[in-house]
Amino acid sequence: MEREYVQEVRSAVYRRDGAKVVAVLRGDVPVELLQLVGDGLVAAVDGEVQGAAPLAERCVMALRDRGWAGDEELAGELEVALGHRPPDQALKVLAVDLEEFSALLEGGAGGGGGVVDRLSGEVWPRPAMEYAQETEEEPPDFEDGDRWLYVGPEGSGEGYRDMEDFIAGVSDPERADRL
Repeated sequence: MEREYVQEVRSAVYRRDGAKVVAVLRGDVPVELLQLVGDGLVAAVDGEVQGAAPLAERCVMALRDRGWAGDEELAGELEVALGHRPPDQALKVLAVDLEEFSALLEGGAGGGGGVVDRLSGEVWPRPAMEYAQETEEEPPDFEDGDRWLYVGPEGSGEGYRDMEDFIAGVSDPERADRL
């Protein structure tokens, strides 16, 4: 897949320019870019761009066929945009502090994971949960799965390996050394 094509798709999706997404795709839903294309097609369908609906339908089928992490959720978002599912079944946008969330994933702040409040997006590392339970008269019920999403520590090893792989692909030895 040509780099310029991928950059053009990314640019259109980033700007949420649904008409440009449809124009760049030219009737094709590249399997290699399903997640990226799907996000762009949500904007295109929401904006009622001509030709977006059939592309979104194909994207839903391709996402379901592939079945990677996040594919089913994006297929659901596209179905909501297409009017095939009610909005209450769509993913809810929730602002979360990514630095705090990544600390939970990496195992920081005590290493025991934590929870995310599904209502507010607030991140609670395990030590903060324990402190609240020890000191507050009525601590939050962290066992309520409808409100709290448990996030277990994954460690930072995979991210570190990604970084190493990226550096190995840098052709300039000086830049690679700095990285």
